[in-house]
Amino acid sequence: MGFNDLFCLGHAEVHTLSIGAARPSDFDEHLAILPLIQDAMIGLGPVMKRLEDAAVRAMGADWAATWRHGLPTTIYAPHEIPLYHILRMYTMAKAYDMVGYGKMRYNLLGGGDHWFPGHKLIDVDWDALLDELKDYHFADRVPEILQEAHELFNAEDKKRLSESGD
Repeated sequence: MGFNDLFCLGHAEVHTLSIGAARPSDFDEHLAILPLIQDAMIGLGPVMKRLEDAAVRAMGADWAATWRHGLPTTIYAPHEIPLYHILRMYTMAKAYDMVGYGKMRYNLLGGGDHWFPGHKLIDVDWDALLDELKDYHFADRVPEILQEAHELFNAEDKKRLSESGD
């Protein structure tokens, strides 16, 4: 929790955090970072470097540095496929072993409403998708990555916790 707080608040454009707490003591973890905010990015530098290095080892330097550049937004991708989110989750699964997170998020697709828009990779018109990605640097890798991501993440559809009735 502290890392997330510092990472977010270490960017000048972020001035507010919305936090959830499973128990009252969780607030103590958030409050503990307050003395560190002034120099947040200095302290996070070594951690960020380790994360970047892991992504480079898993996906290659070019992918780690530029995979986001040139992706169409979800509403313009065929079948409203959230390419950015799926490729981000795939990269995180490969680099940081965050498969569980990818499964949780991927299975919200189609049921996550505006909080997580788009659809799973079912009945994809690959020709239309490749046409949309014709200027994307990694267009040749995307179909294979998306198919692997679907196999890795696809499970029972989920709803957001606020919609589950729990």
